[in-house]
Amino acid sequence: MKLKTAQLHIEQIWGTANSVWVVIRYRGKAIAGFDGHKADLRELVANAHRVANNLGYKVNSELL
Repeated sequence: MKLKTAQLHIEQIWGTANSVWVVIRYRGKAIAGFDGHKADLRELVANAHRVANNLGYKVNSELL
């Protein structure tokens, strides 16, 4: 099975200074996402990667 390449996005959640939204998109459509505290960013990214991989996507990320 060929994996589809998805993109990792980290976005600020409006209205909260220390919260972030980690979302993985494939052709603009969100396929996995987690919100949480900036301090837990690596864990949030790892969780999003894991979910995307389980769904059959390869994540293209220059952040890690």
